[in-house]
Amino acid sequence: MLRLTALTAPVLLAGLIVTELGGEHWQALDWTKLLGVGAADGLCLAKVPMLLAVGGIVVTALIRLIAQ
Repeated sequence: MLRLTALTAPVLLAGLIVTELGGEHWQALDWTKLLGVGAADGLCLAKVPMLLAVGGIVVTALIRLIAQ
């Protein structure tokens, strides 16, 4: 029961991130945001300090700059 309770916060956070990225009826789905979140996730999985894991923001900004 404790394991199940401990997983509720990350699951709720993941759900909020997914719905925020997709928008209402998935109309606001932005592939640059997805790549930025993926980069931040990869940095977190690589056990990079959290300050550097914010690099997903930099990745998103660079992709948007190049894609314009």
